[in-house]
Amino acid sequence: MIMRTHVILMLALFVGTLGAQAPLTALWALDETTGTTAADGSINGNHGTLVNFAGTPWAPAVFGNGLTFDGIDDYVDCMPNGGLPVYGTGTPYSVTAWVNAPPQNDKRIYSEGNSTGAFGSGPLFTLGSGTSLQSNLRVYIRNDALSQQLTAQSVSPVFDGTWHHMAWVDDGAGAGRLYVDGVLDAADFSYTPGGTYTFDRVALGAVLRATTCCLMSGMLDDVRVYPFGLTATDVALVMGNATLGTGFQVNQPGASLDVNGLSGSFASAGRITVAQGATFTLNLSTTLGGYPWELASANVPAIANGLVVGPANTVNVPLGHPSTTLANGFFSTTWGAPLSLPGFPPTGYALSASTILTAPATSLLVTLQFGMMDPTAAGGFAVSGALEIDIP
Repeated sequence: MIMRTHVILMLALFVGTLGAQAPLTALWALDETTGTTAADGSINGNHGTLVNFAGTPWAPAVFGNGLTFDGIDDYVDCMPNGGLPVYGTGTPYSVTAWVNAPPQNDKRIYSEGNSTGAFGSGPLFTLGSGTSLQSNLRVYIRNDALSQQLTAQSVSPVFDGTWHHMAWVDDGAGAGRLYVDGVLDAADFSYTPGGTYTFDRVALGAVLRATTCCLMSGMLDDVRVYPFGLTATDVALVMGNATLGTGFQVNQPGASLDVNGLSGSFASAGRITVAQGATFTLNLSTTLGGYPWELASANVPAIANGLVVGPANTVNVPLGHPSTTLANGFFSTTWGAPLSLPGFPPTGYALSASTILTAPATSLLVTLQFGMMDPTAAGGFAVSGALEIDIP
């Protein structure tokens, strides 16, 4: 990833520790027992107001209490004080929830809409029950011009009268994926975003716009929104009611790495399991074309806070491990030709590369991380997220 001599020189200047908790946009635990507020457990204060609930709508759920929706007029109106709405910025995000609800047609767990849109109009981002498959989960995304970017249903059931955990993960550029009970769903949730999305309403259990619709019948518990894409490891931790930590690098414009569309998060390295002899695609991209680059690999898992360099880069490949290799001779080879003008320093430009690799016919674990020299960065380079390839 970086020259080992660089590592030694930088240690004294830049090694540090990252925050203890990963970024969190909203957490509605729904553990209340009285009142009309669904408190947001994040620092953003995106508290919800219970609307039209009668009696005592809380009941024992997966973790503490959950909230029961009658499917007639109950919903939670969430105040978008910080980080919400989460869709439409072109950046990664995730939405998770525990759901216990019967089969139903086009009802919503979580939604983002526009207060002026009438029924059938206005932008929408919603997670809810299916239409043709009413036991399954449907993801629906529509822009201001009413162009449907995504309307896809899961293969696995979510609305079948028992508790299920759902986690929707989107890189913001159309690489969506859904986990049901911690397992990646087999449905294709890829799409092409486009246009604008003017959202100002966020709700649980319904869609809020000029008129309210799509009211869910059933229970919700522990609804969370994250401003980054969760890994499978993260999803498993959230299912267990864990607080996600930090210590791992995420992709950035200067250095991005994924394998078959999977990448790392603040809380963990990305991880993909590949069968022996199977092919997979390694994707690298950068906005720093023309500068030297490196690809580090090691036959051990990624480590948290392996080396924190500058304010935005954490090396998670254990550079001192005997199996660690640096693929390009210590930042020795430029990626493309430098773009420069007389009197100006060289500037980077966008480049990408995709390589199809074949897994060996033996068991192997390899951790990868990609880096680019970046003269404008505090540490002198940009680092991608780390990704573990497991070949059992």
